[in-house]
Amino acid sequence: MKRAFMTCFVGFVGLMLPPTRVTSQISAPAKVESEIHALEARRFRAMMEADTRTLDLLLGDDLTYVHSEGWCQTKVEFMAGIRSGDLRYYDVKTEDVMVRVYGKTAVVTGRATVRVKSGSGPKSFKLSFVDVYVKRGSHWQMVAWQSTEVAQPNTVPSPHGPWS
Repeated sequence: MKRAFMTCFVGFVGLMLPPTRVTSQISAPAKVESEIHALEARRFRAMMEADTRTLDLLLGDDLTYVHSEGWCQTKVEFMAGIRSGDLRYYDVKTEDVMVRVYGKTAVVTGRATVRVKSGSGPKSFKLSFVDVYVKRGSHWQMVAWQSTEVAQPNTVPSPHGPWS
């Protein structure tokens, strides 16, 4: 009787304790989110410093980079622009950056204020962005970037025409 009670008691206590596997799964996404945030900061810094060696590690060979003005580049084209100085990032300040992890994929959303020189000349603007990282082997690489310039207040035409 005593043995049966002890067995039931130990089993009950075991049910009350959280499983180790669940605990590690809960903390893993937070660790990945932190890692992706750090990679984003490192990538923006490398863009401003024209550090193509770091960018080569952080960007996947299959990268699709869609700029806020709508033009699209591959990794080779993006890196060539950085290397030549045709694409020059002077400053990138991010805000409201959020990372969502889905297994070996991470989706990043946020806003940024950017000062850049490109084919259209020097420009400063605000944008919203989405980028995607994929875990390859032991490290993460960015494989997609899509940004859209955010309209400044009072620059969006009224749907009622200029008279409203």
